[in-house]
Amino acid sequence: RHSWQAESIFSNKSSAGIKVKTGDYIAFKGKKILAAKGDPVSAAESLAEQLLSAGGKSVLTCFSGAGVNDEQVSSLNDAVSAAHPEIEAYFTHGGQETYDFIMVAE
Repeated sequence: RHSWQAESIFSNKSSAGIKVKTGDYIAFKGKKILAAKGDPVSAAESLAEQLLSAGGKSVLTCFSGAGVNDEQVSSLNDAVSAAHPEIEAYFTHGGQETYDFIMVAE
């Protein structure tokens, strides 16, 4: 089982060749930044793609944070379902304050 998060960043940084600007949303695993995007859904889409493109996963569970609305969850669900129809994807409101999305792939 693996989990990843997407959250907003507050200062300019660079990690593993990925430029992160103030206000970007980052997707990361542990301390490694995997993507930096201008909105939380795009960051989460990048995160899901990296997570699922590695293969060997059949279920994705995504917990949306307190600041995420239903339209954002629906948009992410549509993107994941279109890109990976073979995956069982579950989306639930986790209500976490810090992370916009937390994903677990099994």
